Amino acid sequence: MKDYPFSLQGYRGCIFGVANTVLTLCLMVSTLNYSNPRDSFSCYGQLGAGFPVSFVCDYSAGGSPLSSAGKIDSADFPFLSLPGSLVDFAFYSGLLWGIWLVVRGISQVIRRRMQTQ
Repeated sequence: MKDYPFSLQGYRGCIFGVANTVLTLCLMVSTLNYSNPRDSFSCYGQLGAGFPVSFVCDYSAGGSPLSSAGKIDSADFPFLSLPGSLVDFAFYSGLLWGIWLVVRGISQVIRRRMQTQ
């Protein structure tokens, strides 16, 4: 195979890494509607949002206005939980990598069968 100086052949891993990161962050944001009433891992018993682990916590003591106590809203976004964010990011990133490997394996099997026929 010829090497073309301006092809994206060498950047496939980088492009997939960026796409994986963007899709992972989108999946994390899409789970903000899932609330955990008493998340003891990342929110220390407070209300949290995110799946499988809360990564946004409701810290109504001093950070949030009184009108938003007991619910997750825009005032709680500075209170991202680092352990929850890391666990959620690893979970969704691993899920996307696994799906990619399965799809890639199936496409290679199909391609081999098409070439042998």
